[in-house]
Amino acid sequence: MGSIFSKPKPPPPPKVDPEIERREQQLEAQEKSERRQVASRRRSRRGRSAGGLMSEARRSDIMGQTQTALNNTLGGVRNPRIG
Repeated sequence: MGSIFSKPKPPPPPKVDPEIERREQQLEAQEKSERRQVASRRRSRRGRSAGGLMSEARRSDIMGQTQTALNNTLGGVRNPRIG
């Protein structure tokens, strides 16, 4: 009576050649590595935007050095007509 309501079992998966399986794993590893490299490039490009807008003197100021380099490099006078 169980055979009336039960589904037939699927056939077992075919045997895969070990060489083909090895190649598939190698290809997957290579694709994974390429995806990581692309993601790394994207992350590095995304971080460059703010750095490109700042002058070298401003970056050194942020790192803890004085702002005299900024005054000397870009001019310390805010309004050249006054002083």
